[in-house]
Amino acid sequence: MIRSKRLQPVQRLANQAAERQAMVLQKAQQVAAIAQDKLDQLSEYRLDYLARLRQREQGAIDLRHLQEGRVFLTKLTEAIAIQAQEVSRANQQVSNQRQQLISLQQKCQSFDGLVDRYQVMERHEADRQDQLRADDLASQQFVWRQRQPV
Repeated sequence: MIRSKRLQPVQRLANQAAERQAMVLQKAQQVAAIAQDKLDQLSEYRLDYLARLRQREQGAIDLRHLQEGRVFLTKLTEAIAIQAQEVSRANQQVSNQRQQLISLQQKCQSFDGLVDRYQVMERHEADRQDQLRADDLASQQFVWRQRQPV
């Protein structure tokens, strides 16, 4: 079997691995987008809550409601920090998956280049063999004509 044909199963496996990795990257990007959306929602809610709390502080408010509001605001700030860490982890996962995809794509390109190079070499060899056969045939015809009586 010729070399280019022997590499085709390996080339196909590499392409399939790259396709699977692209799907894994896409899922990681979706997870990161969802995490970022949650963080944005929490941050927006915190700003809204803080604005309402300040509005109430300007009016008559009892100390217990003020303290409850501050405690809730502290917990909300902690939740935002935790979600920010989750966003960071998700983005790191996206980065890792992207690097793996790039690596697999480079391997695919290497296999593609190698198969192409082998195919060029095989065509050159086939052309050389054709030329040798044509030269041999011409030589045989020449010898045959030389032996024919004139």
